[in-house]
Amino acid sequence: MPRLGVRSTQIILGVKLAVVVTRRIWWRALHGRRLARPGPGWVAAAARATHGLLYVGLVLVLLLGIANAWTRGDNLFGLVVIPKLSPGHAQLRPAIESLHKLLANGLVIAAGLHALVALLHHFWFKDDVLRRMLGR
Repeated sequence: MPRLGVRSTQIILGVKLAVVVTRRIWWRALHGRRLARPGPGWVAAAARATHGLLYVGLVLVLLLGIANAWTRGDNLFGLVVIPKLSPGHAQLRPAIESLHKLLANGLVIAAGLHALVALLHHFWFKDDVLRRMLGR
C-alpha cells in the first residue's frame, strides 16, 4: 500500500507540474520579459541554449511520465483508475519507464549545473546574473 501512495503522489505532482510548465511556457510566449545580454555573444547564446534545453527536457520528462502511467495502467490512491492503453505491447512499458527515469535524472543534473553556473556568476564574476534570475 505505501508503494501505491508514493506512485499516486508522484503522478499528482507530475500533473501539477505539467500545469505549471504549460502556464509558464504560455506566459513566456506572450509576456516574457527580455533581459539585457548576460555577457559576450557566446555567453548569451549558451544561456539561451541552456534555457531551451531545460524547457525541452522538462516537457519530455512530463510527457514520458504521462505515457508511463498509461502504459503501466495505474490507479491513484485506489480511487481513480488510469486505464492501460497498450495492453498488447509488454515491451513498451519498461522502455518508456527507463527513458522517463534517464531523462528525469539528466534534467536534475542539468538544473543543478545551471544553479552552480548562476552561483559562479555571482561569486566569481561578480555580475548581476543571479539577481536577474531571482527577479524582484
